[in-house]
Amino acid sequence: MLATLFATAFGVSLPVFAEPPHASRVERAETLRGAQRAHRRAHRRHRRRQARIRRRQAQRRRAQQRRAQHRRPHVVHPRHRVRVTAQPPVIVGVPQPVVVAQMGFDVQQAQQQAVVLTAGAMPAPYSMPGFVVGQVPSRQLGLPDSCPGFWAQQPQHIVTLPAGMPYFRIDVLSGTDTTLAIVTPDGQVWCNDDGGEGRNPRLEGQFPAGTYAVYVGTYQRGYRASYTAQLSERPVGMVQGTVAVQGPVAVQAPVAVGVQTPTVGVQVSAQPTYAPRGYPAPVVYAQAAPPPPPSCRSVLLERGYHPSLLTHCEGAEPYCAAALLRAGHHPSNLVHCQDVPPRCAVTLLERGHHPSNLVHCEGAEPACAEQVLRSGQHPSSLVHCQ
Repeated sequence: MLATLFATAFGVSLPVFAEPPHASRVERAETLRGAQRAHRRAHRRHRRRQARIRRRQAQRRRAQQRRAQHRRPHVVHPRHRVRVTAQPPVIVGVPQPVVVAQMGFDVQQAQQQAVVLTAGAMPAPYSMPGFVVGQVPSRQLGLPDSCPGFWAQQPQHIVTLPAGMPYFRIDVLSGTDTTLAIVTPDGQVWCNDDGGEGRNPRLEGQFPAGTYAVYVGTYQRGYRASYTAQLSERPVGMVQGTVAVQGPVAVQAPVAVGVQTPTVGVQVSAQPTYAPRGYPAPVVYAQAAPPPPPSCRSVLLERGYHPSLLTHCEGAEPYCAAALLRAGHHPSNLVHCQDVPPRCAVTLLERGHHPSNLVHCEGAEPACAEQVLRSGQHPSSLVHCQ
């Protein structure tokens, strides 16, 4: 201050010095305060943004709740419903099934390779040869001790029953000791071991309509066992075409002329004879005449076709026509079902061949034709069965 007064009084110019060192600290403090104010403003904006998001989410939840209160229940169209067995089968000797979730299957996918059996129209017995290589033990699948053996990953056969059967039997005939299991679409499993003749398994009882998977197991891991699965709707011991007689009847043996032959009395039982296994008596068919053949017109209308297509049923063999329509072919293909053997025609259509191949069934021996088709050969090989 004194130097400045002195220079002003005497007119002397003093040199210019730099700013004091404390000026930069002031600027830094002001910059820091500005940054703090900006940070607080950004934090307030972030909190306001989060509050707006929470309010919108709450409004969206309230709107969804209001819509759910006034929403009509979703109704599944009958065409898209998966048909599952209405009631479980009543298997003789097996009181309760075992539920194994991993052995369940999709009905729509399984029906593509299923064998369709209709009550009264199937041969007695219906044979399905095959082989199995068991790799998965029963405990790994969750099966109890009543289902011993080793099983394959996929079922050996898929059987579809369009209508319920009051009695249905599955036998597995094999030279080795095998086991048998039947699985419903919801994973219910029925098992049997040595229930048939010898060491062969058997499952029999009342089967409602539905699709069933048939598993055949072995007692040796990795062993290839050949077998023949026989399916029948007639009880054990009943011969096809027999008549159920009400009460015992005495049958007199023929007597030769001039020869003294004692009269022999034979008691004919009212029910067929069964093996003494403690099973309840199955259903006895009281009519000797075979069931009527299926109606082509009825099956065509049941499949949903227009009545104008009923003209294609004229001259078609009934069993062939029913098998053709149930296999999903158009009624115009019924022209191939005229004058064909029914046994060969049904087997050919069940194996998935086109109806145009029915011409190979003409003149073929029925048993030979069925064996050739079930072995997987082309219908053109039926020329060797003539």
